[in-house]
Amino acid sequence: MHEKILVLDFDGVILDSVNIKTEAFRELFQEQPKEIRQKIINYHIKNGGISRYRKFDYFYKNFIKKKISEKIKNELSNKFNKIIFKKILKCKYIKGAEKFIKKNLKYKLFISSGTPEEELRLICKKKGISKNFLGIYGSPRSKESHILKIKKKFKNTDFFIFIGDSKNDFDASMKTKIRFIQVGNNKIKKVKKENKIKNLLKLEKFLEKYDLY
Repeated sequence: MHEKILVLDFDGVILDSVNIKTEAFRELFQEQPKEIRQKIINYHIKNGGISRYRKFDYFYKNFIKKKISEKIKNELSNKFNKIIFKKILKCKYIKGAEKFIKKNLKYKLFISSGTPEEELRLICKKKGISKNFLGIYGSPRSKESHILKIKKKFKNTDFFIFIGDSKNDFDASMKTKIRFIQVGNNKIKKVKKENKIKNLLKLEKFLEKYDLY
């Protein structure tokens, strides 16, 4: 029997946590001038799914115009985590996500996120969903590396889908040559309408068209 592999992004796909992280970046850089702060927010919104460390690099190089050390990046990440952690634990699931994950008997599930891996695994444990996933992967490794690692384990399946909400998620799918389903209303030009869903309420029925077995 062929395995059916689903890789899910976290923010905006499993948890409705995108806005929480947007506000966290706003708070983290509150001492910056308003113009720079807005550029930071705009970049974050347009580049969902990229690790916060890569964003810090970009912010400092292109907006703040200063070099950033690993020490400063780690300090910023720790502050960011303190801002969001309790809020994330109280965060609601994307509609249909919790039921799909906890009732799933058909698919082998994985998470691929830009959130630091240790932090991501702790959040999933606290939310009570860790046991429903065969692997929970975060930064510093890229989403492409997550997918390739999973593909090595399941070489004989054609049912391999990444479910995400950002252009970064779509790009990772294209680079690793797997199908992509977009959740939410972000404008990703190359994603066809028939590969978009609003939330996970009818995900299992939606996946039937990809089921070749």
